[in-house]
Amino acid sequence: MKYVIDASVALKWVVLEVDSARARKLRDNVQAGDDEILAPDFFPVECGHALFRSVRRSLLTGVEAWNGLSSLVLDLPELHESVPLLARASAISLQWQTGFYDAVYIALAEREQVQLITADTKLVLKVRADLPFVVDLSTLP
Repeated sequence: MKYVIDASVALKWVVLEVDSARARKLRDNVQAGDDEILAPDFFPVECGHALFRSVRRSLLTGVEAWNGLSSLVLDLPELHESVPLLARASAISLQWQTGFYDAVYIALAEREQVQLITADTKLVLKVRADLPFVVDLSTLP
């Protein structure tokens, strides 16, 4: 299968959190060649932002954040240019009152006609009636 994943899923590869096992299983399936993952081109920057925000909140050390980011870079999804997605992402953000980063992920999944896997349950609940291809990581086996 092919999926779009957002940073909330990838961060669970390197930081032990709820559903980390599910996220790592998805990564393992990709490494085995069973699945493919896609993301917008800003994905590694968003992951770095989240990791180093955790340093500022004293949840991780700087070394842990850097090691996590370095590890994520080794398993990057296939990155897609975000600029062509901006118009659709704008409409999505306005219609469903989502964050703009989230809207770009949704626009990419919509364009590629694949599921968006996210650990953002609030996002899933907000759009699920109209965008059933946005799937909560917690629902994966």
